[in-house]
Amino acid sequence: MKKILQLMKVKLQRTALAIAFLWGMGVMEAQPISPMLVGNNAWYTNPTDEVWALTGECGVKTIRIGGNGFNDNMPSNATLLSWIKKIRAIGAEPIVQVSQHQSAAVAAGVVKYLNVDMSAEIAPIKYWNIGNEPWLEANRPNTSEVAPLVEAYFKPIAEAMKEVDPTIKIYGPDFAYYIEDAINDLFGGANDIAGKIPGKDYYYCDGISWHRYPQDENINLAYEGIEDFKTSIVKCKAKVDAINASYNRTGDDALQWGIGEYNAKGGPQVHTWENGQMFGGVLGLCMKYEATYAATWSMFENGGSRTGTDFSFIDGANMTPRSSYRHMEFVAKYFTGNYLEGTTSHDDIIVYGAQEGSRTSVMIMNRESGAPLKYTLHLNADAIAGEHVVLTVDGALDKSYSDIIGEKTTHVIVFDGETITKYNYSSDHFEKEQAPVMTELGSVTELPMAPSGIEQIGAEFDRVEIGWVDNADNESGFIIERKIGETFEVVGLVDADVNSFVETGLTAETSYTFRLLSYNSLGESDYTEALVATTSAVPAQVAYNGPHAIPGRIQAEDYNDNPQGLGYNDAESENQGGAYRTSEGVDIEACTDEGAGFNIGYVTEGEWLNYLIADVAPGTYDIAFRLASNSTSTDTKKITVRLNEQLLGTVTPAVTGGWQEWETKYIEGVNIVGGSNQLLELSFSGSGFNINWFEFQEKSVVTGAIDPGLSNLIYYDAGHKLLKLELNEQSDRARISVHDLSGRIHFKNSYRDLQSTQIHLGNLPEGLYIVKLKEMNQTTQQKIWVY
Repeated sequence: MKKILQLMKVKLQRTALAIAFLWGMGVMEAQPISPMLVGNNAWYTNPTDEVWALTGECGVKTIRIGGNGFNDNMPSNATLLSWIKKIRAIGAEPIVQVSQHQSAAVAAGVVKYLNVDMSAEIAPIKYWNIGNEPWLEANRPNTSEVAPLVEAYFKPIAEAMKEVDPTIKIYGPDFAYYIEDAINDLFGGANDIAGKIPGKDYYYCDGISWHRYPQDENINLAYEGIEDFKTSIVKCKAKVDAINASYNRTGDDALQWGIGEYNAKGGPQVHTWENGQMFGGVLGLCMKYEATYAATWSMFENGGSRTGTDFSFIDGANMTPRSSYRHMEFVAKYFTGNYLEGTTSHDDIIVYGAQEGSRTSVMIMNRESGAPLKYTLHLNADAIAGEHVVLTVDGALDKSYSDIIGEKTTHVIVFDGETITKYNYSSDHFEKEQAPVMTELGSVTELPMAPSGIEQIGAEFDRVEIGWVDNADNESGFIIERKIGETFEVVGLVDADVNSFVETGLTAETSYTFRLLSYNSLGESDYTEALVATTSAVPAQVAYNGPHAIPGRIQAEDYNDNPQGLGYNDAESENQGGAYRTSEGVDIEACTDEGAGFNIGYVTEGEWLNYLIADVAPGTYDIAFRLASNSTSTDTKKITVRLNEQLLGTVTPAVTGGWQEWETKYIEGVNIVGGSNQLLELSFSGSGFNINWFEFQEKSVVTGAIDPGLSNLIYYDAGHKLLKLELNEQSDRARISVHDLSGRIHFKNSYRDLQSTQIHLGNLPEGLYIVKLKEMNQTTQQKIWVY
């Protein structure tokens, strides 16, 4: 943990407790939570059985069959039927989208097929959408012009669909975001679709639906992301209430609302801890403001690659649930019945609850980085000022619960009679691809016994591992402290029954003093005795598949044979590409570039790789990088190159049109001082690019008398296996030869009236060669690497 202050020393002293309501409004009457609330979207290609199974395990209640792919190219009725059966098999209900581009008769035919013709096989489909993101489909016209376009297709399609089955509920228009002026026109305005179909007792539209993907990639989704959604949700709820009052729509006829798609901006933001907490906040808002459904986009897409259009809630590296999945799972499984408003005395904590029968569930999300926070949760509306964080949900129960929540952590506490079940899920669990930790707490009647036997059980150059004996069977967890200066400060918080802790980011060959205690809802145990633990020396850098040399080519995947933090820094512990060095965290995949082999992929901001260079020849070099990218993200992609901490330059990967569509980019004219055993570092900014290899190529060396007006260029075009020569002016006679390092001549020819030429070198074995150009009294000599 970083920037942690001592837990026991940090107390929130409040003489008059000012309760900060979670959503910035007063307490509301408890309202029912829609049983369809937690939803997802099935992408155009049929998910695998594994994805369907994981989606079922999440407890998702709704699957929308929709999106632009379906809008532009509706699947067959048989395909829809097969998907609906799979959706029902995992305990969810389908929402079926029909196309805005097809006729009303076609849409009515889909309703007839599913709800009439197939009634012996499946129960009727109740919820439907018409169209998808019509503003985008119309190429983003002025938003004031959108409502007439929607009215023109929505009314005839809705009328035809309800003629077949008047009991269905149609939601729309599924705008790309809450387009306020267009929605005002469509619901109660000039292009109204909120009224009854003429001559009928039912309505054109039964629910307002829209999508949202916050577009600022620099925001913290757990804070600004939630506020982004709140703005639209509050407006939507107000519009629904106004229409229902104006049109006297009540009971089953009342206008409702739902979110048809939502997520972060793109793959790099989707695979974050903060995105999951945004999901938790959005679903809380949806409960409060009575949404019918909120369907994230999507179950699985783009291979779960964390790049581009990967909006999955399952990560593709090991098919593991993401933070978004876990927060959806919490809500789907434990937040049913009636919504309970939450209050908090700490701005970084979100709290809300749900109550059904004897079960009361509470979501507590600590969004900040820093010290763990002590809190007391009251299951009634009476907040009591205290020296730590005070939380309430009004469950009308004379109960309270105290605990400690770590940085970037979510607690779900489930009260059922005298049983208390706690689910602890932190950013550390997410990064390690671990599931939430479940603990049955029961009724705690005494403090936990103190742990004992604290000892050092491991050390590396930047970390130590300590262990202890757990003497209690009623603890909620353990608090680990390290002496910083003259005082002990909290550096770790671990779950009950865990008896070890690793402290990272330390200095080599340095001693550190630790102690710890156990805690539960009644308080803390005594401390253990203090332990002095010492880090090891920094191990030597070791080349992998070396030795490496400059000049020459180095395969990017042959970074040093040293652990995380020394040979490389990778954002997660798993090799997402699953190839080559599979026991390490660097992401390596099979490569289809010429020469095949492997490449580095899944690059993320802040990662770096080290290479030990055994022999560095002095000279001036161009550094070539073989790169590929299919990411259109606007974040700055950059590779920075340092040799023995000397900056050699930077190169910017371009979008090549595919993850295996390769091009060569250069850092040109780099002067390097020779030496041996020098450390080369590649550090990465931005994300979404692949690296196959990099190569140090010597610049031309000119010998003999030099004509200042003559500038010759010799270079190798690897893509076409061509040696290219460009002379500044025409030469009457020139001789060109290509030698290997032993002096053997592989090509020689003389040319008259030469100014430029190309020589095919495709038959030469890969390796380093010398090209000599002789003309009059001048010789130009250039080393090239043929591959």
